[in-house]
Amino acid sequence: MDLFYTLHTSTLRPRNNVINNNLINEDDIIDGFNKVIKKSDKVIVLYSGLWSFIFNINFNKKKIPNYLLEIIEKIVSKKRTLVLPAYSGDSFLKNKEFHIDKSIDTNGLLPLTALKSKRYYRTPQPLHSYLVLGKLVKDIKYRSFKTSWGKDSIFEWFSKHNARICVFGVPWHK
Repeated sequence: MDLFYTLHTSTLRPRNNVINNNLINEDDIIDGFNKVIKKSDKVIVLYSGLWSFIFNINFNKKKIPNYLLEIIEKIVSKKRTLVLPAYSGDSFLKNKEFHIDKSIDTNGLLPLTALKSKRYYRTPQPLHSYLVLGKLVKDIKYRSFKTSWGKDSIFEWFSKHNARICVFGVPWHK
């Protein structure tokens, strides 16, 4: 099973190219994702850390999260399902409250942008929730996901659907 592939900044240009004004553009991002996402992939799980390359991007800095999410949604397309982590364990354990449309820890700019867009379905687990958009949303909506891990978890669902897990801009050593 091809469960773990990565799109990391190593598939993009390194940070020191900023000096040469050789910044990352939309085509670079599309090419990077196309190197790791196969045409046969139906579910894409994306963990992201824009902080590692945000200054290398040749877009309006204030619009980067919205623009990147738009690019990623086009790559994934309506024929697939995009899944983003939307964990809220820290705030849930601290406050003993979970607001499905507001609670989110430091999962990054892409999940926060997706949550604010209100286009994504969010799984109702307070500790390990995910934001879902695309073809298999209804399949996820009607599952109970009784646990975060193992049988009847979203990870079992990822496994059954041979999900492509991509890590976008999160260095392995951090």
